[in-house]
Amino acid sequence: MADYAAGFERQAVEDDMAMETGTTDRYECLLDPLDHYVVWDNATDLPGMMGDEILAFTTRREALAAIDLLNQAIAESRSSSPVSRAAGRRQ
Repeated sequence: MADYAAGFERQAVEDDMAMETGTTDRYECLLDPLDHYVVWDNATDLPGMMGDEILAFTTRREALAAIDLLNQAIAESRSSSPVSRAAGRRQ
């Protein structure tokens, strides 16, 4: 129980820091009532999905690895968009 409370407090601090800097990742890891680590999509305010399956994992490490991949894919798609490529050429 103490680990759960410490994790909750740590997440609250991270959330505060993200609000101060104005940067947040689209996905985050939440612990559900059945002790599964769910990937949460902040853009839709719903669980992350892969096809028809909710992205839920038995360990936090697995969920964070999935989140890293999802956030990287979003960052790469933003950097390869025509708007960001054109903006990168201006100096």
